Amino acid sequence: YTTTDNGRDGKVYGLELAYNQPWTFLPGFLSGFGIQSSLSFINGSFDTPSGRTVSFPGTSRRITNVALFYEKYGLSARVGWQHRSRWLDDISIDASGDLYWDAQERYDFSARYQINNHLQLYGDINNLTDELGVRYAGSRNRPFEVEGFGRRFLAGVRVTF
Repeated sequence: YTTTDNGRDGKVYGLELAYNQPWTFLPGFLSGFGIQSSLSFINGSFDTPSGRTVSFPGTSRRITNVALFYEKYGLSARVGWQHRSRWLDDISIDASGDLYWDAQERYDFSARYQINNHLQLYGDINNLTDELGVRYAGSRNRPFEVEGFGRRFLAGVRVTF
């Protein structure tokens, strides 16, 4: 007989710092540039039915985002960077079998051009540097899975009526 039980006595807390600055103080076309950024710190844990205290699955301790953007003359473009510290993915009976995703870093790019009130061209490139996803069991020297997600390209025309 096997069943799933919920944990108990959990707590989660964190802090997010965000900054958004269009550089409108620059002259002419340069006034369309700007920066958006955020930094999140998250911590928390709960007790498993077996009595172990573990982190919440899917929760990184630190997530950092920075995006440089340009928005002017119907053009909206941005290049973004994200770093996410390792996170627990799946809990096993003991800590040596817990599955973790290793820290990840990604770069993405997106662009939009508004031709008129009804027509927009768009394009996105995700995972520009073709970052791999690495999962491991218990410690980094026990890889469980290495996935190549590849770059993803998306482009099209958006029509609004």
